[in-house]
Amino acid sequence: MRGVFLATTLVLGCVPTTQGRDTTGGTDERQPAGTIYRLHFDSSSPGVLPADGELIIILGGWAIDDELGAPSAPNVLRQTEARYPDEYPRAVVRDRVFEKLSLKAKCRIDAGETHPACGLMFRFQDSRNYMVAWMGVPEQEVHLVLVKDGVREEMARSVATVQVGRWHDLEVRATPLETVIKLDGQTVLSNNNSSFVRGKVGVWSESDTTVSFDDFEARELE
Repeated sequence: MRGVFLATTLVLGCVPTTQGRDTTGGTDERQPAGTIYRLHFDSSSPGVLPADGELIIILGGWAIDDELGAPSAPNVLRQTEARYPDEYPRAVVRDRVFEKLSLKAKCRIDAGETHPACGLMFRFQDSRNYMVAWMGVPEQEVHLVLVKDGVREEMARSVATVQVGRWHDLEVRATPLETVIKLDGQTVLSNNNSSFVRGKVGVWSESDTTVSFDDFEARELE
């Protein structure tokens, strides 16, 4: 197992993030214990968002794209819009609130020059308040970041192997007492920040990254 990294908070220059659309992600529907939610990409047509308005775009160009070699073919969710540095394309799943959360997805960084990265949002309150677990290529690290009132604070980081063009399994397990991050089945981060004890979930990337997601699943633990 790669070493689990317990970190103190690092304020990232107290730089406000570019927020994009201002949203709370819809209503707050607490998910009963045992609920499993899967965001399906294969039942939608390429070029559009998943059916039934499940995703709310906050920033970026997100759409279904066809890929026969995807982990669960034929479609993936892809972000292709190039944004400026320190802008974060992201989208949130509408309405569903999780407290004892297991969140996982397959994530692939396809391209990017500024800072190629992809991640999973959780504990989402609104566009300015959420947490994100993300992996980045330049530094070969996994990060856990708290965004509070639009300001990013790094909770923890750990060295990891992250490759462009490779599907990675990114997982978050978050309870009110602890957050654990896994990459490709290995625990890489653990942190006990409890700024937000429940919230919505979503997908995230950075600046000019082209990124693909598949097999997105959120579960409310027993």
